[in-house]
Amino acid sequence: MRISQLHLLLALEKYGSFSKAAKEMFLSQPYISATIKDLEDEVGFQIVERSNRGVHFTLQGTLVLEKAHTILDEMDAIYKLRSSAVEKGLARKLRVVGAPFFCNMILADTLASLAKEIEDFEFDLRHAQGGGLLKPFSFGEADVAVILASDDNEIGFMAEIQRYDLKYVTLYTDEMCHIVRKDHPLCQLSEVTLDDIAKYPQVFQFDSLVDFNLLIYQKHGYRGKPMVIENIVTLLRYLTVSDAVTFFVPQVFENFSYDTKELQAIYPTDFRSQSKVLCVYTKEVEFFVENYFIPALNRACCKCKNR
Repeated sequence: MRISQLHLLLALEKYGSFSKAAKEMFLSQPYISATIKDLEDEVGFQIVERSNRGVHFTLQGTLVLEKAHTILDEMDAIYKLRSSAVEKGLARKLRVVGAPFFCNMILADTLASLAKEIEDFEFDLRHAQGGGLLKPFSFGEADVAVILASDDNEIGFMAEIQRYDLKYVTLYTDEMCHIVRKDHPLCQLSEVTLDDIAKYPQVFQFDSLVDFNLLIYQKHGYRGKPMVIENIVTLLRYLTVSDAVTFFVPQVFENFSYDTKELQAIYPTDFRSQSKVLCVYTKEVEFFVENYFIPALNRACCKCKNR
């Protein structure tokens, strides 16, 4: 039995259907259905009944729901005790989530700095991608996240931040660019447009970027099937040996200089997209994050910019 399963039970109680719960929690309906089915298989009885009118809890399911409320309320009480310890500098672990390239660069520098500054303080760092970056907050499994919010996902991120009652600080903003090899035909043009870019294969690091940008490229004549290469180093090296184009964050691109000497950033004249790097955190760790973690993050960002 997992805490995340108990959270989903409360979501079903609140929203009354799998579809509404999936929408509000930014999860897929099949995922919620499978998760609840796993829980039912584990306890050995049916917890919820599904009908055209929504979800109803069985008699035994109602008892499970009551226990879920009790368990999660007790966990909240524990987190409040932990919050007080963090504010007093007594906590021993901060749970941090970030996209892979932030974990490898900015967060690695941040945690190394804090490890020297704060004696006996531990950090749990893990990576997630796209819409999954804030999901650990819904299950009480994260204290801080560093995320990249761009035009395609900012509204969704802000909705989740509000839903989970989180705080955030914008670390820096940047303009998204396209990356190609330096001898790419696009680099020979005095001005580049989306019509020009749409003539070449597209490759992305995340599925979420495909969903947003593919529609834009298709309007300009793109008819291919984009690739997704999640490993950033592999993606950049692939660009050096192909005619592919990728949509990227300049600062992240510049920090992989050992892999990007043969690559170049281009900015279409008819397309602009801003990105923001946000530090998102719970109110329980507000004191520590604002007084220690964010200053260390800012130092790491400046270090990245000056590399």
